[in-house]
Amino acid sequence: MKKYLLILALALFALSANAKRTQATLSTDPNLHVGKLPNGLTYYILHNNTPPNRANFYLAQCVGSLQESDNQRGLAHFLEHLCFNGTRHFPFNTLVAYLETLGLKFGQNINAYTGMERTVYHLNNVPTARSSALDSCLLALRDWVCDISLSPEEINKERGVINEEWRQRNSATARMLQRNLPRLYPNSLYARRAPIGLMEVIDTVGPSTLRQYYHRWYHPQNQAIIVVGDVDVARTAKRIEVLFAPIRPTKAARRPAIVPVADNAKPIVVVDSDAEQRTTLVQVFCKMPPITPAFKASSTYQRLLVRRSLMMSMLRMRLAEQVVKPQCPFTQAVVGYGRATKEQVQEMVKRILTLPGLPSTDAADALACAICHNHGGPVIGSLGRRLRAGRVLG
Repeated sequence: MKKYLLILALALFALSANAKRTQATLSTDPNLHVGKLPNGLTYYILHNNTPPNRANFYLAQCVGSLQESDNQRGLAHFLEHLCFNGTRHFPFNTLVAYLETLGLKFGQNINAYTGMERTVYHLNNVPTARSSALDSCLLALRDWVCDISLSPEEINKERGVINEEWRQRNSATARMLQRNLPRLYPNSLYARRAPIGLMEVIDTVGPSTLRQYYHRWYHPQNQAIIVVGDVDVARTAKRIEVLFAPIRPTKAARRPAIVPVADNAKPIVVVDSDAEQRTTLVQVFCKMPPITPAFKASSTYQRLLVRRSLMMSMLRMRLAEQVVKPQCPFTQAVVGYGRATKEQVQEMVKRILTLPGLPSTDAADALACAICHNHGGPVIGSLGRRLRAGRVLG
């Protein structure tokens, strides 16, 4: 009997009955300090001393590959890479070298990711005993906002890195997905804006084009600073104001527009094959309507999150019970909700491979691809044994 890998990417629809309820606005955590600078940058600071003497720093911006034009495909992801290759205060790779002296590891604690709708940079597990370390992390975020170098030498060096990343991702599953995105997202930019982009663009784009894209989309109105950890909230807020308030967007600065996805009257069914696809993969996706900021701040939305979590857990347990049965038609089942974070991917990989600990973020990405692309029983079993032996964990 043929076995399948079943992946359910579920999105729950808010019922019309919920929409008619009185939506009480939820109050924010009283310990959360939220500020907004005159230039439009929003910042969030939350003191949390678990673990003690550690903090996480994030630069989040509502800009991704959807903001690219046809001849810019891949620039959002390219810029993410180049932010680690030199800024005003940290030329070349001195930022990574400095952070490593604090005990941070590139990839695990120093990383970023680019999606269709957002780009997020993070510095995690930063020791807070020295205020100079915290100031340096904020200075790095400040440089990413407005002062990356974009030197021709670093751009040319990074082209090969992007090409290798594309080559590693160019699996049978990825090719089939790219072929069928226009059917899944008819007449929408979502069908044509995979963050990895086009290698002909990556291989030929020059510094001036990258800089134009950078100044158009990287500016305070599109960005937020998040600091969570064992920090002095008042001092951190003051440092953010000193470092980020003087930043002024250029005349080319733009705000991202909402990219629509058309509704479909009937289910969209896609069947495809590839000569290199070794097993059969079944995926089920459900669309979720847009969530407004007002709805997200309501108690109704919180109830929706609880119901979603309960449903996911029940479905996950039900499928796990089926997998062990002799006549089960699939070998592995994964249930998830869209827009998984790096941490969620790490946890998913840990659970599927029964690892003793979390893999690094880069290792988790690679392993998630391996699980999806090579999900035959012997491959996963062998991979899990190697990981538990400590030969792949980052």
